[in-house]
Amino acid sequence: MMISGAHEPVACICCAQPKTVVVPFDGAVRSILLSLREEFGQREDAAVNAWRLGHMLFEADAAAGVLADAASLTARPTLYLKGLAQRVYEAGKPDCTTWDQFRKDMTRYDLMDLQQNAWDAIEAGDAASGSIMLTRCLSSTLDVLYESRGWWGVKPKRRLQDLKENALLMNLSSMTERKDAESNSSSLTTTTRNDATQALQLSRRIARNDLELEQRFKSLKSLVAVVVAPLVYALAILQNHKR
Repeated sequence: MMISGAHEPVACICCAQPKTVVVPFDGAVRSILLSLREEFGQREDAAVNAWRLGHMLFEADAAAGVLADAASLTARPTLYLKGLAQRVYEAGKPDCTTWDQFRKDMTRYDLMDLQQNAWDAIEAGDAASGSIMLTRCLSSTLDVLYESRGWWGVKPKRRLQDLKENALLMNLSSMTERKDAESNSSSLTTTTRNDATQALQLSRRIARNDLELEQRFKSLKSLVAVVVAPLVYALAILQNHKR
């Protein structure tokens, strides 16, 4: 992304999908920067990862690589946003223990509804529609897996690789376990640290076109069960806490 002033660029960062925004360096630029900062605060995966992982090409007021001033939103926007993205990432995302009951119920309902739609197509003998619905339900289920566990999302094309490497997920688990050891409290991330491995195995079976649709659907049911289980678990923790 390039943010330009009236006569020359102010900041530039190389992202996975580069974009160029050319506007006078006034309230419009500040509005863009404040909008990005708001996305960080909302834990938007795409925004945080783009600025955290992007390579800073230059900062207009940096002299010979020497950072004379502290990074600020107006003086050094690229450096400021990159640092903020890293801090937000390290702070982690909230998991489903922070969701209200309506969100938990609707999330479970939506996945169960997609799952039933997939089965309806398979049962009707519509192989093409059944395969499409399995794929759609798989994608939605993995979305919920990442969100409900408080895991930072990755691009769909990297999901299976991310689950295989398990580096990000285990790092988050380790961070949560250390906090739990200090506070002596329960943790959703700790109790579901093996979900990545199960999700990887089941996702691969669901995506296999050489298997019968019924077999793929059984794997989908298992995956959905794994994903929605902590929603009930989270509710149980809150109920026990109130008692």
